[in-house]
Formats: sequence, C-alpha cells, structure tokens
Amino acid sequence: INVGGYDAVKEGCEKCGDKECECDKEADDEVEKEKEDDAKEEKVEEAEEETEEEIAESSDKEGAEEINEIYLKTAFPVYVISDDDESIERLKESFYGNISAFCGNSGVGKSTLLNKIFPNLNLETSSISNKLGRGKHTTRHVELLKVKDGYIADTPGFSSVDIEKSEVIMKDELPECFPEFAEYLGDCKFTTCSHTVDKGCRIIEAVAEGKISKSRHDNYVAMYNEVKNLKEWEING
Repeated sequence: INVGGYDAVKEGCEKCGDKECECDKEADDEVEKEKEDDAKEEKVEEAEEETEEEIAESSDKEGAEEINEIYLKTAFPVYVISDDDESIERLKESFYGNISAFCGNSGVGKSTLLNKIFPNLNLETSSISNKLGRGKHTTRHVELLKVKDGYIADTPGFSSVDIEKSEVIMKDELPECFPEFAEYLGDCKFTTCSHTVDKGCRIIEAVAEGKISKSRHDNYVAMYNEVKNLKEWEING
C-alpha cells in the first residue's frame, strides 16, 4: 500500500486483523454454497413440475379411457386422441363428406386440435394460462371451414349449455335416446316402468350388473325428472 510516497506492508485482514486469516476464502465458500443450494432447489422444483405434468397426463389418459369405456356400450362413436398419427387420422376421416362442429368448454384446445388435424387452417390459438391452468378464450365467431369434401365449424367455447329453447324430448321417448337401453326395453316387470327407481326394472338391473354405465343412467334419471310432469299440450300450446 502506498502511503505518502512510501510503500507500506498490509499488516492484516481488514475484517479481523489476522495476517493469515481466511475471511475472503470463507466468504467465497459461502457464495459457492449458496449457488449450489440454489441449483439443488431449482432441480427439485423442475423435478416436481415434471412429476405434476406426468400425474396430470396420466390422469387425463385414465379419464379418457374411462369415458371411452362408457360410450363403447352406446352407438356413439368416440375418438381417443393422442399425439400419434394413427388416432389423428381416424378422427380426420370422420369429417370427410360431413358438416361438423367442434364444441366444448372455453380454452380446452378445440382450435389447437383442429390445427393438428388440418395444419393448413392456421386457426388462432393462445398459450395456457398459468393462473387458470388451461387455455384462454380465443375463438370469438363461428366459421364453416372447407376440409376436403366436407365442412367443419370451429365454435367459441362455453361454460354451460342451455337447452330450454331446444326441442323437448317427452318422457316416453327418452329411453330410446339411450342406445344401450335398447336390448332391455320391454323386459321390465311393469309396462309403465320409468326406468328410474322402479322394482323389476331390467335397465336398473343392468346398471347393477355393470352392463350399463351408472353415470349414463344418472343422466337419464336427471333428464327424466325434468320432463316427467310436462304435457304435450303445454309445449305445443
């Protein structure tokens, strides 16, 4: 150290005064340790995120398989879609020669899936919202899009469906709207069976036997209860 034109020897550490102290080394070690701890914490967070994504993906797959199993017992075609080209191609073929509409909740990926099936559509999409954990509402109008010899409509999402203005299905016609009920209709103990809580009902027995999905029967009962007191003259009048 130069003091007044003379060189002076530094006697000791500015912190502790010890000539041979390791204060600087200890400080460096602390900084290095903090970096290592931060790196470990970052790896743990990344591992947790990957685990959450794997759990979510597994849960989605199980949910899709469960729904597929339910609707295999009906006459409704169901497409379980993944990233493989085969499942995409099966769904793609179902649009040819038809006029179809993509409907569903907001932000579930309708436009994204359509872009995957028909890349030339270039539909506007949004990234996943970190706050909501799902896609953002992007599609704001309905447009018929030409796909080969058919048309498909990408529709704005919705949070609920109101069918009050739709054609009402009377309670006597409702069982015929559930294809999986067909083989059991006419086999109930009573001809007036509503297939809701009646004794000797073959449909209720089929539910207990696992031949008809309980969730599908629950849906039937809910719809039946909505229309059971309606009279035709009330609707047509």
